[in-house]
Amino acid sequence: MPLTRWSALAALGFVVLSCDPWESEDAGLEDVWVPDGGRDTGRALDAPGSSDVPPRSDSPVAADDPEWFHPPALPDECAIEVATHADRVMPVGTWVADCGAGCRRWGNIGNLVHLDESDHVPIMVVIGDSPEGAEEQTRYIVFSEFDTGRALFALRDRALTPSDEPLCGVTDWGVGSGGLAVSVAFLDYDVTGDVLERSWMRVLRADIEALPESLRSLVHRDDWESLRSREMRLTETHVGLLFGASLPVLVGSDGTFVRPTFGTSDTTSKVNLVMTGETEMFWESWDVTKVLSRSIGDAPPEVIRAVAGGDVRGLSSDGIDFTWLEARGWDEDALRYDSVSLWTGSYDGAGLVGARRVSEVQGHADGAMGGGYYAHPEPDPGDPTHSLFGFYGLADGARAVIDPSPLPAARVFWVSEDDAVAESLGQRYRIDPRELRFE
Repeated sequence: MPLTRWSALAALGFVVLSCDPWESEDAGLEDVWVPDGGRDTGRALDAPGSSDVPPRSDSPVAADDPEWFHPPALPDECAIEVATHADRVMPVGTWVADCGAGCRRWGNIGNLVHLDESDHVPIMVVIGDSPEGAEEQTRYIVFSEFDTGRALFALRDRALTPSDEPLCGVTDWGVGSGGLAVSVAFLDYDVTGDVLERSWMRVLRADIEALPESLRSLVHRDDWESLRSREMRLTETHVGLLFGASLPVLVGSDGTFVRPTFGTSDTTSKVNLVMTGETEMFWESWDVTKVLSRSIGDAPPEVIRAVAGGDVRGLSSDGIDFTWLEARGWDEDALRYDSVSLWTGSYDGAGLVGARRVSEVQGHADGAMGGGYYAHPEPDPGDPTHSLFGFYGLADGARAVIDPSPLPAARVFWVSEDDAVAESLGQRYRIDPRELRFE
């Protein structure tokens, strides 16, 4: 069966007829450009759906030209450009309005889609699109310091939608260990637009202290299976990725491309990639039961945590300490477990040590840990169509909740001692765990 343009986009995780290749469920605050040439006016936004939303600017960039150039790390056929002046691409992100104790909403243009740490500095990724009515739809991707809003790196690509010309765009990204990385995919079809004749993917990495000049290509692959990057993590010497649904991959700074599962029968779905050291990869393997697996370098995977008669899921880590959920009694009709408990432990180079149960939790959604907390979306006991953000203290299991009404909780990006970033459908929240009431 030929690989069509539509099936190829779907396999890559692209939303057909959308500029965003990520699985976005945004449906609330309108994607708008802050007025005055793309500069933040400081005007606060009210609740999602409010009429107090600034109109789109005539230009998606600031008044000063960002000075776009084509990076040498990509071939000319890939129409991706990098900004010489990343700070001129989009306004600094702002958090405005009150959404409860210690909570603020994302009140800026664009869409915060990722947040992770690099050398203890949290870095966020924000994307934005051209204004409505623009002749050619363009996507802007900006990496910025979370605390200061300082833009570090920005690039732009074409809208990844079906067209008569080859498609080339960023499909994944990651930050960590003093660097940032992106995965780029190229698709070229025959004249009918139905058969994929040629494709490639390339992983690029840059040193944060030397942007944008440090952007370089780590590996180039021409095989289709290499295109579907789903998760990305960085260490000093490697980039770890999950490709497709089942392939953990290590990309070395010397161009090595290692598949730890190559030659094994392990083709189960894999999610929630974590890395420690240089080449130690951890993930959840989803089969009949769900377990935590590990691989070091090109070594075959091994199970490091399993639950008799149940599942292990929701893996999260800060590189030293881990959290995970142990769930039992799956009800296929109700799509829930009878009991779910939160666990924590550390990694000593050989395996998980000091594992201990923290608390029973509500629901089994993935979450994030950091700063002594774990947070994830939980079902609202009073409304089966709604969900809350649940926070747990890892020391004592104390629990606090934030209700993002009228929107349901969707996911938690990142947690630290004094900050957490979470998402409901169409809105981002910044939450200070110290301001929550734990019981």
